[in-house]
Amino acid sequence: MPVSSISSPSVLEGPEREIMASYLLVTCLYNEEDNVDGLFDSIEEQVLPPGLWLVIDDGSTDGTYDRIAQRSRMTPLAIKVWRGDRKAEPDYDTIGLAIRKALLTLDEETYGGFEYFCLLGADSRVGPDYFSSITDRMESDLELGMASGVVVTRTGREKTRPDIPRGSGSSTRASVWRSISREDIPDFDIDAFYTAKTRIMGLKTRMFDDLEVFQTRPTTTLSPYRKGQLMAIHWYNPIVVAAHAVRIVLGGNSPIPLIMGYAQGLRGKRIQDDDVKRYFGRRIVLDLIRMKLR
Repeated sequence: MPVSSISSPSVLEGPEREIMASYLLVTCLYNEEDNVDGLFDSIEEQVLPPGLWLVIDDGSTDGTYDRIAQRSRMTPLAIKVWRGDRKAEPDYDTIGLAIRKALLTLDEETYGGFEYFCLLGADSRVGPDYFSSITDRMESDLELGMASGVVVTRTGREKTRPDIPRGSGSSTRASVWRSISREDIPDFDIDAFYTAKTRIMGLKTRMFDDLEVFQTRPTTTLSPYRKGQLMAIHWYNPIVVAAHAVRIVLGGNSPIPLIMGYAQGLRGKRIQDDDVKRYFGRRIVLDLIRMKLR
């Protein structure tokens, strides 16, 4: 089907049901036809199902949307499926844009009715008690604003900072998400943005090592060029950028791709939230120093 014949973004609503949980689950997919069934199985098995599952087909060109539509008609879950215009290839700089557009289809009462906003990637699977466990822990620690489990791939557990939650499998207090209007959600991948927002509000962030998020394929490693772009997009302090460049040199590699990516990012569209700009421009240095002194 030619691109011009694809209809404008639409919403497919599943069967109505009483909201049984206090979290909204958001999943964004692009050409994930083979992952749809496993994804649905994982969420349908949850001890605490989402009050609403917002499934976003971000312009797939394969059978992703058709398979989602089939499963949504059979599932007991409360589900909304938002479909974006077809696009030839994935665009990681517009994931936030797709989420923003999909969230804007929810009425104010629905959007305001959740205590947590959770994310799960199309290639991620979690155990039946995953979301009940993570929300229970956050309920027992009111200072914890954002949390996730540890990502596990076929090669083992990812080694990441314990104070930085992973995007897929994350749970964030709704007060953090609603600290900005839906219209102001950035176009880019929103993980770093909401981590910063959580900390700006004086809340803690954590990755729980005993909660696992299984990924069906290896995680994508950011290239130095892409990492430089993202640093610029998020207004990273130049000191932090320079420190990353030094680490690359000490590792026996060239920092030029990182620097070129950073320069390119400076010329593109960047985060406009003033609090987030200040966080990455100033406070992130203090956070890194505190972590080193622990």
